[in-house]
Amino acid sequence: MSSSVGFLAYVLHQKEPADALSVRKNHAEKHLTRINKAELVRTEVGDGGSGFVGWSARESKINWQHFIRRENSGIAWIHIPSVAGGPESGIDEWDLAQNVLDSRVKVGDIGAPFSAVRWQHGQLEIVNDMLGLVRLFHFKFKNGDVWTTRPGLAHVFMGENPTKNRLAWSGMATLGWASSGMTQLGNGKQVSGGTRIRGGFQGGQRTLEIENNFGDWLEAARVAKEPTPETNVRDMELYMSTAKRWPRQALADLSGGKDSRVVAAIGIRSDAIKTVRTIRTDHGEVETAQRLMSLIDTEVQHRIDDRKDPSRPGGSFSERVGSQHDAWEGRFLAITAYNAPEFAGFDERPAPTFNGLGGEVMAGGQLLGAWHDRLINAPAGAATGKLSAMVNVALGATPETKETVLSEIHKYIAKAESFGLTGAAGVMDLFYHLDRMPNWSITYATPSTLTPLFAPSLLTYAAQRIGRPIENGEAHRRLLREAIPQWASVPFYKPTAKKRAVPFIWQNGDWEDIRDFVKDRLDQTLSFDPSATTDILAKIEAGEGIKRDEIFIQRFIWESTFDSYLEKVAREAKATAKEISMVLTQKRNAVNGAE
Repeated sequence: MSSSVGFLAYVLHQKEPADALSVRKNHAEKHLTRINKAELVRTEVGDGGSGFVGWSARESKINWQHFIRRENSGIAWIHIPSVAGGPESGIDEWDLAQNVLDSRVKVGDIGAPFSAVRWQHGQLEIVNDMLGLVRLFHFKFKNGDVWTTRPGLAHVFMGENPTKNRLAWSGMATLGWASSGMTQLGNGKQVSGGTRIRGGFQGGQRTLEIENNFGDWLEAARVAKEPTPETNVRDMELYMSTAKRWPRQALADLSGGKDSRVVAAIGIRSDAIKTVRTIRTDHGEVETAQRLMSLIDTEVQHRIDDRKDPSRPGGSFSERVGSQHDAWEGRFLAITAYNAPEFAGFDERPAPTFNGLGGEVMAGGQLLGAWHDRLINAPAGAATGKLSAMVNVALGATPETKETVLSEIHKYIAKAESFGLTGAAGVMDLFYHLDRMPNWSITYATPSTLTPLFAPSLLTYAAQRIGRPIENGEAHRRLLREAIPQWASVPFYKPTAKKRAVPFIWQNGDWEDIRDFVKDRLDQTLSFDPSATTDILAKIEAGEGIKRDEIFIQRFIWESTFDSYLEKVAREAKATAKEISMVLTQKRNAVNGAE
């Protein structure tokens, strides 16, 4: 992880004594210490009713202060904001946070993801990016409200026993992500894009105001003048130059595809990279990348790496997969979790990575697929069929699981109409941008992954494409014509269908253990039907398993292994609650004794 390894803000229902808050913070720190390799340093500001706590790597070499305290006030950044640029920009973390929270710098003029936080004069203030990509979760507990980068951290801090979230795991079993941003652990929710939070105590009275400005931003963006490619490229260059704040130079991948080509082009222009890398997965990928580099005069090195033979890590699959919950708390792709090595703790990365997510948002129409002709000019209600198909296609999920998700995602039709999006294509784009993008990937989970295709003017451009998808590849070519014109005329390479390189899950040596694991838990999951699960196992044992069956098994494992993490957090939260109770009891006894 980057130098920002944990964050938590709170507005309690009643003020607490300092020693009780200290107990909460100490237990929260133990939780973070368990999952981080680096020694942590704590920055805290607030009073007995509200405030925030941030934890950083003590020996961080990243040139950005995520948490700053000055006298009795403080600011926090979750992710380095896109407008920060490199160290040479002279941007001051404190001043920029003040400008954003005072609205002198508009949230919509900063790319995604990010969140800025301030505490002063007894008041907590939080804003986040317009798409809500930053991983910031809100929990409403009986003793107060908490906003945090980790659901487990919130429960440990508050001493609250965690539960499994039915809606989140229903989404994982059907869509592959947590529906509506619900947390897999507890009854929390990822903060929606464009949210502003103000809370604290004034005159002895608790206040909490939460307003969402996404609709206003979207309305203004859709009628604004279309950002020029020159503006888009300039914003991306500034965003990518934040990579210079890490001690080592970042590199960019360059394949034959659209997103990587744009990111590499902007990286070369901005001097944010010195190396582009192509993986030798397909001869066409390499030839296309070599042709692109031959068209420009640059000192940037082109590195071609051989593809490593895929292999599955060893060890117990349940321990290996279960360890990933320590890192991601259920918010991860099930297939990736199964193939990942055992998680051994976060460590600060010496260089950031660039990710091409955002290209689909920029172009629009990503979810239309074979439904394009039916939906492109259809009214909003026509999106019901496509949304339903995305859920009903899932194998093994119970009818209740599917209905839980359907009743939630069908709300996007009314939500789209409330934003003035009256077409089915607009509904699908809105669902993609606000439900899938923030919740399906770990791309935004650590500040060391940069997403330049979410630069601020590209967010405006994407807003204008909602319901109005652009021709495939044209959104990328318009950027390339501005960045490196020679690259715009080279056709994007689409690899041919390749033979599967990684064996199916039932072709691995641990299949018998996996099969028995699933059989032993047929009646223990929230989301999966025991009879359907048995049928899928029989199909696999008969040698008839296909990719969809594998996805089901991976999702089953991912949900089932979550229970051990839930138990860890429950033990940690119970320890907090026990010590808090002791502290408060001692105080009451002291008061009674004095009387």
